[in-house]
Order: sequence, then structure tokens, then C-alpha cells
Amino acid sequence: MKIINYSLTTKNTIKLSEQLKIIIGLKQNTIKKILCSNYLSKNTKFAKINRTEQFKIYKYLTNYINKNKILNIKNIKKQNIEKKRGKKNYQGLRHINTLPVRGQNTKNNAKTQRGKIKKKKSKERKNKNWKLI
Repeated sequence: MKIINYSLTTKNTIKLSEQLKIIIGLKQNTIKKILCSNYLSKNTKFAKINRTEQFKIYKYLTNYINKNKILNIKNIKKQNIEKKRGKKNYQGLRHINTLPVRGQNTKNNAKTQRGKIKKKKSKERKNKNWKLI
């Protein structure tokens, strides 16, 4: 079953609640509401659901996504970061320099955020070519 940009697999081993977590913006509470409205439990497998129940879930999700504008969450986050970069306040500068924004330590942690640190060559090493007279 495909819901807008997300495809849910029909494997026997995967639970329905785990499948619904794939969709960005769906939290535990909304998943519970979906399952309760269709009289399903958390442990039901996606493959064991009838076509009518699948259609009900599909309808509920499309209405929920259109109503709450879930698809735009990624774009909204990017826009907020761009605003901070444009203002060049503290958080914006941290975003520009790809450093942790919320006050985490950077001496020992945040290696993934900072990336590899390249040591700069000193000027003395560059000018070590001595000329013999």
C-alpha cells in the first residue's frame, strides 16, 4: 500500500504499528488513534488486514496528512535554519560552521558534526627549503 510518498510493505513479520512509524510526523498517539478507530491492536500484522480495513487506514492517513501538512515538515525545518543563518546570530553562526547549536561540548564530542579536523601546515615547514651557497 502506498500513502503519498511512503510505501508500506505487506510482509507477514512486520507489525502495522512499526510500518506507520515510517511516515514522518506520525507519533505514537496518532498511531494509537488510527488503530483504535479501526478496532485493531498493536500486534496485528499488516498482511493479515482486509482490503476494507487497509482502505480505511489509507483514508484516515490521507486526511490527517493533508490537514496537518506533515509533508512540509522537512521544508519548514530547512527554512527555519536558513532564517537563523541569514540573521547571523549565535545559532546561525553555529549552523554555518556546522557545529552543535544547543550548547554541547565540542572538545571530545561532536566529531560527526565537525567532521575530520585537518591540521594546518605551519609556515616554518613551508619555508624550510634552504639554499646552500
